[in-house]
Amino acid sequence: NQVSASMAGMVSIVSQLNTSAKAGLQSTVDQVNTYLPQLAAINQQIVQANAGGKNTGVSADMLDQRDLILGKIQSLVGGQSLINSDQTATQLVNGMPLVERTIANKLSIATDK
Repeated sequence: NQVSASMAGMVSIVSQLNTSAKAGLQSTVDQVNTYLPQLAAINQQIVQANAGGKNTGVSADMLDQRDLILGKIQSLVGGQSLINSDQTATQLVNGMPLVERTIANKLSIATDK
């Protein structure tokens, strides 16, 4: 009976850990998915400011906002942040782009049922 009770307790703990891990992962994915389109939008503003070959239209505030969003994404999922020659940003994770200039992808969680 004691062994059975101990096993039931461990199953309960593992189940709680699994639930907490899934909730934490989903929360991270949700946060990242709010930042990705924000970064693409800032990149679009930078592209528009650079229109006609002028780099004078890109404000320091725009670049600061770009860097702030990159930092938030970086802290959540890591990966590699690249600043392109036109001052737009690309965010990669495992070599796959989350944001590439004005295109934002979306993260999702695949689950086996």
